[in-house]
Amino acid sequence: MQNLLVVCADKDLRKDLSRVLGAELNFLYVDVDDVLDFELLNQKDITLSKANDVLKQLERKSIDRVLGFKNCIITMSRDLFISNDNLKLFKDIKKVFVSLSKSYFVARFKGDDKYKLEHELILFDKINKLISINCDIVVDKDIKSLEELKIEIMSKLNI
Repeated sequence: MQNLLVVCADKDLRKDLSRVLGAELNFLYVDVDDVLDFELLNQKDITLSKANDVLKQLERKSIDRVLGFKNCIITMSRDLFISNDNLKLFKDIKKVFVSLSKSYFVARFKGDDKYKLEHELILFDKINKLISINCDIVVDKDIKSLEELKIEIMSKLNI
């Protein structure tokens, strides 16, 4: 089996799920958001006028680096997946979207900036629809444990 991409808005959930899937498949996992954060920390002198271009280049560099791995579960946030058409870069990889309900999303991210959360909720359904149509497997988290999610994903992968 090739690499597997797991997309989810909840960073803890996607990492925990990736560890469980990785143990089952004997795969390692890497989070593209973490690789991008590392790349951003190592940038010097980013000017505001060039920040968008630098970010796009670093996103592409981080994704290209991760795409070079073998037997790996790749994880990323839904925001990074859809930004700058990054979703097109994963065309040859099985993609899993762990969908969260609005209530789960609000409860999980209630500590975040209220304005950011309100903005996210306005776009919530559109973002989920866009990701869903660009992923091979969509699973709903609401009442499932990690083990149940793993079993559902493995059955949809025919493993």
